[in-house]
Amino acid sequence: MMSACITILFEILMPLLIGAFFGLPSNKTACESKTAGGEKSSGLLLTLARAYAFGQILLFAIFEPIAVFGVLKDQEMPFIIKTFLAASAVITIFFWILIISKKLPDMKGLVKSGFDKPSVFGILAFLIFLFMIVMSFIMTYTDGDDAFYITVAADAASSDSLYAKNPYTGFATTLLFRYIFAPFPLWISFLSKVSGMNVSALAHTFFPWSMILLSFAVMYIIADMVTDGDRKKRGAFMFFASLLVMFGDYSIYSASNFLLARSRQGKAALATFVIPFLFMILYSSFKEMEEMGKISFKNLLFICASGFSAALCSTMGGALVISFTGLSALMMAFTYKKIKYPFFAVLSSVPSIAFAVLYMVMR
Repeated sequence: MMSACITILFEILMPLLIGAFFGLPSNKTACESKTAGGEKSSGLLLTLARAYAFGQILLFAIFEPIAVFGVLKDQEMPFIIKTFLAASAVITIFFWILIISKKLPDMKGLVKSGFDKPSVFGILAFLIFLFMIVMSFIMTYTDGDDAFYITVAADAASSDSLYAKNPYTGFATTLLFRYIFAPFPLWISFLSKVSGMNVSALAHTFFPWSMILLSFAVMYIIADMVTDGDRKKRGAFMFFASLLVMFGDYSIYSASNFLLARSRQGKAALATFVIPFLFMILYSSFKEMEEMGKISFKNLLFICASGFSAALCSTMGGALVISFTGLSALMMAFTYKKIKYPFFAVLSSVPSIAFAVLYMVMR
């Protein structure tokens, strides 16, 4: 029971703490847009969804370079855990100093305002969401890729070694360059180590609901953006999107299958959370270009963070982020006849490709 509580603490509280600054509506800070990102509707639920999604992206982005460095320098799992927790603590403290100094009135007002009254469609969407969460706890499923992901995570948790064994044979091996630049199994191992929960139990029981929660948080933010904060339209959006997710298991390669049946795999996190999050940031950037003529520092920061998070999930994830961002920047340049900020958007996505380049050089 204690390990389960610690797991929930790390999977929910940590993202909320580090992402709280970006969840609050903008006031006068340079890091936040006054109009983009669905902030015309600044209810408590939207604030929590933003804080949770932005916080998890930051955690993934911090974890990726630390984990890759640890593997390349032949470190052990305790090094990654201590370095990651220290870096996360410093960044969290910094953001909370900003909250206390600039955004505390916004936080108090939001807590007093409470949650928006849900529409009928919103209630139905919430019931579907709860059904998925419950089923992720009580149903057991397997996938062929577990032979790699779960084995690597279990080995790191039990022996502290990082990619020292071939997960298919159990024998010692040289560095598996195909995988070490996308060390998502080490994230599961990290959660297992800090909570004391068995890797397999965590990956199959506790990790799925956290990915469902993250996916729906991003979906809710996007719903608020595209409906301009309209409560009824937002509820309808969430309801029909939830139906598509629940009944989208027509293939083992569909986004629904990745979310509901393969959520502990890096490519699942990439498909169901990181890429939708990047879409949300780029959509917000389009709104900023239209209304303000520029892209905020916050959005540039999270384009970069999305790239690092994508690299954590898949070796070529960074390339996907650059491609997606580059295409969006090209559309911005042609639409708004401005080059400077679209160029900055592409530039902020470039660092994530470093891991793919290292893979190509060192394999």
